[in-house]
Amino acid sequence: MNVQLAVLKFIDDGIHFFFVPALDIVGYGQSESEAETSFGLSLEEFIEYTLQKNTYQSELQELGWSFSDQQLNPPTLDYLIAVREDVKEIVQNKEFNKIHHTVFLPSIN
Repeated sequence: MNVQLAVLKFIDDGIHFFFVPALDIVGYGQSESEAETSFGLSLEEFIEYTLQKNTYQSELQELGWSFSDQQLNPPTLDYLIAVREDVKEIVQNKEFNKIHHTVFLPSIN
């Protein structure tokens, strides 16, 4: 299922970052496109690993996701800022752009 997620894009020490707090996955690279590609690879690995280990749903729950009628409901960025120091630090101390990015995630059975 397709899910829209907040992405924080920023540059730190010349490295581009593509950070999706709702999944706690970050991609990075020498350019914005490299960072986005890196994120895509990390997302694929996260999905493959958690499905293989049968921890997909529990990992999402630990990250603040909820589920209703087989829908995946990501935590809001405001919630993540309130409960996660790493997200709070980026928002408070880095120059960043927030965009929305659609990712495909397997549904919960």
